[in-house]
Amino acid sequence: MKSNRAPQSEPPSGPGPSAAADAARQPHPRVRPSLGFGREAGPVLGWFILSAAALGWLFPPGGVWPLAFVCLVPWAVAVCRTQRAWLVHWLSFLVGWGFFLVCLRWLMPVTGLGYAALAFYLALYWPLAAWAIRTARRHGVGPTWSLPITWVACEFLRALVMTGFPWLFVSHGLYQQLPLIQISDLAGAYGVTFVATMVNGLLAEWALRRWPPRRPHFASQLPPAEQNSPQWAASPRGALWVNTIVTIAVVVAALAYGGYRLRQVDFAANDHARGPRIAVVQHDFPLASTPPYGEHPHAVLARYLALGAEAAAQQPDLVVFPETAWNAAQNLEFVEKRDAVPDVSPSWWE
Repeated sequence: MKSNRAPQSEPPSGPGPSAAADAARQPHPRVRPSLGFGREAGPVLGWFILSAAALGWLFPPGGVWPLAFVCLVPWAVAVCRTQRAWLVHWLSFLVGWGFFLVCLRWLMPVTGLGYAALAFYLALYWPLAAWAIRTARRHGVGPTWSLPITWVACEFLRALVMTGFPWLFVSHGLYQQLPLIQISDLAGAYGVTFVATMVNGLLAEWALRRWPPRRPHFASQLPPAEQNSPQWAASPRGALWVNTIVTIAVVVAALAYGGYRLRQVDFAANDHARGPRIAVVQHDFPLASTPPYGEHPHAVLARYLALGAEAAAQQPDLVVFPETAWNAAQNLEFVEKRDAVPDVSPSWWE
């Protein structure tokens, strides 16, 4: 018997237009990191801890002020070189939390839970900065510019959000370097931070030129725009030299302005033009939210008087004491009373 059905055509053996369209619709292969998790996480954590330790040593009692220009370099280099973005963000948060726990440890005797919560909140700005730096690098902006802009923005937000906590700025570690901090009358502490972190960013960019990020597996199978992403390429040498010249010019301009401002008054020749000499007396006493609330008030006053006498020997025009020179509590009997709320009875309204 003959079949009335028409013979079915065989599929073409070679690639046709439909095969090319199907291939275009296929998802791109997942980019696998070229390093194992352990081999990548260990060095990244080490570089992050190194930056946090250097940043913490910048502030008193360490007070190693040159660290302001190099403390963020290991962190910035690791942020740009690490292939796993989630690893960068989580480790930045954990190391940032540890940094604030160490630097704000004086709060622990006063409020343990508040101390941990405040450090937790402030640590969120570290992964925020890391995300901004990685995003900028994908768009061709190196850390010479992304690091100072991002870090200054985070410091500004820390000083503003929830009434603000403007502590532990990079510029605060340079408080004794008078020529460097005179630009504060133009741009505040944020301007000093910008100059210092710009040097950090330039050094990080030169380090990335020497040790560029490792390309992940299957990078050649990504779209051309992603294959040529600046995230996996070294910065052009010409652009690096331009950034170097600009950074040096910014530092020199800040120092020149600082020298100009300091020379406006001859401190040695004109005692009246220099303004008053102020001695600020400050001590460090532990505080607690439970009795006995710290040192005895008489001991506190005695130590402040001793410091005040030492400062007065230098003949200042004004000696400034903190508000804790004489410890006092208002309504101490009310605070220590077990039942502080009065018993309101209906007879009060009769």
